Amino acid sequence: MQKFLPNFTHYFVVICLVLMARHTDCTIFFQPTQAATQEPTNVVENPLQSPKTSTLTDIPTVAWNVDWAVTRVRPGYPLLEEVAHFSVHSASVESGAYHHHPQISFFQNRFFANWSNHPSGEDGPGQKVIGAKSDDGMNWKPIGTVFEPCDEIKVSTANGRSLIASPFIEVDNRLFAVAIVNDGVGYGTFQTPVTGQPLSETKTEEFGKRIRRARGYLLREIVDGGTLEPVFWMGNKKPVPVKGFPELPRSTHLSASVLEKLKRKQQDPITQSPWDFDSPHSKIAARDGSLLSEPTTQLSEDGLMIRYQRDMGGSQKLYVQFSDDNGESWTRADRTEIPDAPSKSVFGRLPDGQFFLIGNQVVSKRGTRRDPLSIGLSKNGTIFDRAFAIRWRTPKFQVASQQSEPDGRGRGFQYPSYVIAKDALWVIYSVNKESIDISRIDLDELERE
Repeated sequence: MQKFLPNFTHYFVVICLVLMARHTDCTIFFQPTQAATQEPTNVVENPLQSPKTSTLTDIPTVAWNVDWAVTRVRPGYPLLEEVAHFSVHSASVESGAYHHHPQISFFQNRFFANWSNHPSGEDGPGQKVIGAKSDDGMNWKPIGTVFEPCDEIKVSTANGRSLIASPFIEVDNRLFAVAIVNDGVGYGTFQTPVTGQPLSETKTEEFGKRIRRARGYLLREIVDGGTLEPVFWMGNKKPVPVKGFPELPRSTHLSASVLEKLKRKQQDPITQSPWDFDSPHSKIAARDGSLLSEPTTQLSEDGLMIRYQRDMGGSQKLYVQFSDDNGESWTRADRTEIPDAPSKSVFGRLPDGQFFLIGNQVVSKRGTRRDPLSIGLSKNGTIFDRAFAIRWRTPKFQVASQQSEPDGRGRGFQYPSYVIAKDALWVIYSVNKESIDISRIDLDELERE
């Protein structure tokens, strides 16, 4: 008899949808409501829609006016010339098979990087966050474990508590490393967020989507060029620790002013984590009912917020939303013609005012290609008329799978984050989810035409 876990509709949860067997990193964070227990409709209204829908009627046109065609002999887009690649962390059995979700910051004239790490596979119990630092962005030194495991190490398909590296937060000239804590609580289906159905304790053919319950944020200040201060829970959340693991304190040592600024950074659509389960900006269903995740947002010249998101339904296209009130309300999300592998993309802005979109803006028949890593350029944030390949031709795996079950790793240059420093755009990303590399792009090469 199939064993089920209790209904979870009064908790924050995360779905890890296995769109393809080798890419299982897509997540949605949401807070279920009473609507989650009702029968699904053709268009998902709640709980996955932003609380306030914008009445904006003058919707900008979104276009990807760039020809591309990936083959074995060319990356589909012109290769950037003034770009150099450096290793942040090289794959090894000793350091663990899984390294992913890289984040980067440039603080007090030094680079810092954090990423998720597990011995055998993606987001398994006992996953921790490790980091490195660099004076020049090219030569990196490890700073060790930034956030220790909060559970026993188990295979990635097991239930339990794991940590995911989240973007750094800088306030009042202070730098904080961040990790999201969540519990794997069972398996469901693609429609679990809508129906609120019971969960299977184990993965089956019918219940194949990992369900995670979000617990909160862990923060840690970085001082004196790399010294790590004690770990603490952000805000009032202080979940009960897993048996045998230490109880961590709340953020009572910080001033009310610093706490408020940290909170604002986490809530701002532009600086928030792409996996921010406390924010309505991560609970999105598109106009056509597609479930979306991993938002990335920028502000246009006329004050309009533009947000792109990954489609969990396999369209291999990005979706877009707009807000004219600083994110208080958003238009319904609509599908664009911007190609997407699918994978996580990041939307940013250059010093000369241009917008850029970095990700895997390609489409393949199997929907698993995360190669090349590309950058698209736009003058207004919606019309992209230039694109380049940052890196392509993914190498073979360096570390063999360390577990008999699927480990969630997949080939590609993927999950980018960026920082602008030293007259360059620095893009950090994982390679095959087992190594962390960074690419330096001269700003001159990206200048407006």
